Amino acid sequence: MAYNSQANDKNKANGKKKVQVSSLQTQEQDTLLMPSLVPNFSDFSELLDYKSKWISSAPNDVLTAFNQYYSQLQPIDSGTQEYTQDRVEYSLALVEVYVILADYPAAFAELDIINNIDELSIENKIQTLEKKAQVLALQSDFFNSINVLTQAHQLAVTNKLDRQSILTALLISQSYITLDEQEKTHYWHQQVMSLLDQYDDFGLLIEASILLAKQQENISEHLNATKTLVKVIDLVSEQNYDNVETSLRIQLSHNFLQAKQYINAEQELEKSYNLALKSRNQQQQVMSVVNLINTYVEQSKFDDANSLLKGVQRLERFLTTTPDKRSFKLAKAQVLAGFSKYSQALTILNSIDSSDVLDASEKQTLDINLLEKKSKWLALTDQKYRSVDAFQQLLKSKLAEQQNNSSNKLDFVMANYRYDVEKIKQQGLDDKTLNSELLKQNQEYLDTLSNIKVWLFLTFVLFIVVAYFLYKRLQPKQAESQFLDPITGAHNHSYFVKHVNLLMKNNMPFSLVMFDVDNMRKINKKLGHELADRLLTQIVERLEVRLGSNKLLVRLSADQFIVIAKNFSLNQAFALAEILRKELNSNKFHVDNLSIHLSASFGVICHYEDMTIDSMKDDVKKVLDKAKSKGGNITQVVGFC
Repeated sequence: MAYNSQANDKNKANGKKKVQVSSLQTQEQDTLLMPSLVPNFSDFSELLDYKSKWISSAPNDVLTAFNQYYSQLQPIDSGTQEYTQDRVEYSLALVEVYVILADYPAAFAELDIINNIDELSIENKIQTLEKKAQVLALQSDFFNSINVLTQAHQLAVTNKLDRQSILTALLISQSYITLDEQEKTHYWHQQVMSLLDQYDDFGLLIEASILLAKQQENISEHLNATKTLVKVIDLVSEQNYDNVETSLRIQLSHNFLQAKQYINAEQELEKSYNLALKSRNQQQQVMSVVNLINTYVEQSKFDDANSLLKGVQRLERFLTTTPDKRSFKLAKAQVLAGFSKYSQALTILNSIDSSDVLDASEKQTLDINLLEKKSKWLALTDQKYRSVDAFQQLLKSKLAEQQNNSSNKLDFVMANYRYDVEKIKQQGLDDKTLNSELLKQNQEYLDTLSNIKVWLFLTFVLFIVVAYFLYKRLQPKQAESQFLDPITGAHNHSYFVKHVNLLMKNNMPFSLVMFDVDNMRKINKKLGHELADRLLTQIVERLEVRLGSNKLLVRLSADQFIVIAKNFSLNQAFALAEILRKELNSNKFHVDNLSIHLSASFGVICHYEDMTIDSMKDDVKKVLDKAKSKGGNITQVVGFC
């Protein structure tokens, strides 16, 4: 695949990122030497890196860093969108810090600041509502949390934001899972599946299917979870996305393990391990083996588990995330316990930390699992008093979990009941008000009809209003026309420069997909310029059906076009290019009773730091020329994201 041929470019780009990371690491080392000194950041991305690194262990220091950075921000009423966007991103990140510190009033206050911005984008409005719902849920106010999420979902659907529509629906269904509301959970799962069927977005399908399958597994719908994962695995396998397929098969094995289908679980893990070997992904190799060890432990096959553990220990250093390291430690402890080495197993168990888990329900489940093992193993080592203490702690945790779940359910039901009562009362008041207004309006109409001069005046005012409205409608269209190509109706090069500059200024991720029609000179000679222009117009009209609001089509020159794909990774942009290429290649175009079969060559690049517009255009043009030199009708990729 063309993607694999870009390894050198990817390594160069990695080298650029390492320089920046090393500077941040140096700053963090200084912080470790002087814990009382919190770094002063001038770059927001470095502040976010610092937050990710220290949010679990030193949240107060992170808050101090945010307060120090605040002085660099412009006030919200400064009147420029640039400053407003910076302030929004800062506030959304700061809310996460307040959530970790359980300072919910401060989190709400920061969210109120964002809500007061007049020119807040739809995406930011949805983000703000999602954060507000998260804070409400952490306070066990699930009724209002779900109402806020529903507002976010409706806003996303109304504005045709595919990703946000589906992800907010999944957040709502997760809330209903917490409340054990199966009927409503199923309803929102149906909404997710219906939305996925409507949108042709490969990356979104993978992301949403993974989350949906996890939720289906959590409510013990193992068959539905299996169907969801198998469907997306087949699609990923066709595209040869080995890393994605490996992760999906690991998740599918976990589903089989929960359903006690051990043979199926082992087969999926063997496939995932072979795929990880093929792609040389050591981290996925380790996780495939760790999950296979857990499968053997579940069946009490401790000899098989131990032999795997010895073989995989050399790859332990490739585990980078805290959850993966925790999974490895837990698997190792269970193998030791299987050979009655309870003291060693307990030592490992005591070193496992769950402080990084932000979701309260997930953290409680993990802590209870660790306590169950600790209580059992302490009893088997004859440490009776410690075992009793662990058992009592386990019992208290389980009782607290049950009490919390019952309380949440009761609070939700009562809040819903109060809402229904207030709604009925309000409806009665609204009906009375409406009747009163209707009577008043009827009297006003009778008075108005008795005076013809008033009607003439109103007609004149209406004429003025309509004229003003038409003027206002035509004014922005005239302004927009300077950014449109007069022949095809696509955006022009001026719009491309303006829009890409805005994306880079706001640090928004995006990819570019450049293409031009193969053999266009021959087509021009055959059709003539007038019919050739009509053919280009048809190409634009057909491709814009495939493109949503976050994918903008631009005509650069002649038959050369480029798509700006906001929030698209390199893999997602490659998948989009393939969809557009097949669309052009699979259907004939008809111009003046002539039937024309087209093909096009595509180049794909993902924006990363330090790239300029010119450098991106040069790089993607080179890879497009490479595609054409290979005969055309293929997609080539450059860079990484």
